[in-house]
Amino acid sequence: MANASPPPGVGYYGGGGAVPQTTVNTLGNILAACVNSPSSSATACIGLFSNATNGSTQPTDTATAAINIAHNPAANVTALYGLSSAYAQFAPTLTAQPNDFTLVIYYGAGTPGSGPMVADGSGNIWWSDTVVDEVNHEGYDPTPSNFINGNTGYAVPYYPTAIALDTSGDLWSVNGTNGSTAASLNELTPAGATGTGSPFTALGITNPTGLAVDASNNLWTTNSTTPAAVIKATSAGALSGTFTTGGITSPQAIAIDPSGNAWIADGSNAVIKLSSTGSPLSGTSGYTGIGLNSPKAIAIDHSGNVWVANNGGNNVIVISSTGGAVSGSTGYTPASLSAPTAITLDGSGNAWVKGLGVGQDAGNYTMTELSNAGVVLSGANGFFATSPGGIAIDESGDVWTNYVSVNFLFGNTWYVEELVGAATPVVTPLSVGVKNNTLGTRP
Repeated sequence: MANASPPPGVGYYGGGGAVPQTTVNTLGNILAACVNSPSSSATACIGLFSNATNGSTQPTDTATAAINIAHNPAANVTALYGLSSAYAQFAPTLTAQPNDFTLVIYYGAGTPGSGPMVADGSGNIWWSDTVVDEVNHEGYDPTPSNFINGNTGYAVPYYPTAIALDTSGDLWSVNGTNGSTAASLNELTPAGATGTGSPFTALGITNPTGLAVDASNNLWTTNSTTPAAVIKATSAGALSGTFTTGGITSPQAIAIDPSGNAWIADGSNAVIKLSSTGSPLSGTSGYTGIGLNSPKAIAIDHSGNVWVANNGGNNVIVISSTGGAVSGSTGYTPASLSAPTAITLDGSGNAWVKGLGVGQDAGNYTMTELSNAGVVLSGANGFFATSPGGIAIDESGDVWTNYVSVNFLFGNTWYVEELVGAATPVVTPLSVGVKNNTLGTRP
């Protein structure tokens, strides 16, 4: 089990995340075995360069080797760990071979982290639960205390079920209703101020499940019932369309492609494509018959392929822009993944998927990384995360997710988990990628 609990002394705010020192020292010893060898052709260097690869490309110096290990932390772990004892210059070190060499930092979170998560263009990470919360690269949380619901964060009506960033950096959220609070679309400026006219309650939103922003900053909301629909609103909060045709039965998540088309993962075992004006482009029932089973999340890569977290099928299904089965008849089925619930893409087009772990991580959530060809890059067990919720990749290639430490005596403690440099940097936020046709590419 990788990183089963945060290290002691994890700080709360202001960059208080603890350094994973034993992992850092072990990696230092792996590199030192080559650094202290008489030449790059020595056995220790050959062992390092042949295992610290980036795909099929071997490094020729230790700096590149270190970068490759950071970007491929689950590759050749046994061989690399074996090098750490050749010149044990740094201590203390890991006492057993790890699942992977991710450098993980945990930051205390004032908000229970079980909601969706997004990265903005300044490297800040936003997520939601009872409020909308935010941290920067150093783990500092600039949001105020919110004594109404007992957490730090920016107050929005009720529980946001989905969030998205527009091209100006404004944070949008949608929330359902608890009987006394109306379902609504909500806007926050980058500084956390409530947008003009927000919340917007006259859009027909009742049971929102997903939210996406197009290149013109229109807001697209999936509404699962009463009605089952995709609801489009302008950046001023005005209704511009309610779409119910094309097979929309139980829409769960939505993504926008650079052509302005909306892609919907529908619980009726379909993926539905709508034009920018809401016209069905995938027939009367959407794309079906490709192994879809309760799809929960959706993302689009730079080639226009659509990646679906196929919750009921315990796999990831990729379809082309015309509905073809890119991932074959059975999809991609990594052994580390069960019941996937979230998916995003990095700057190399690799998919990062969050779902329930299996085997030694059963009962917890893990992250699985897949290449754009479906090859598992995160090892047999994936990267450990424990809790449900979102996953986001920033413009530096850091991977962020939610983490909870369970203590049966004192209750749960929530953290934001950062995997330093584990992914390829990607254009953020997604709406900018849509606008500039740079989805799934490097900044």
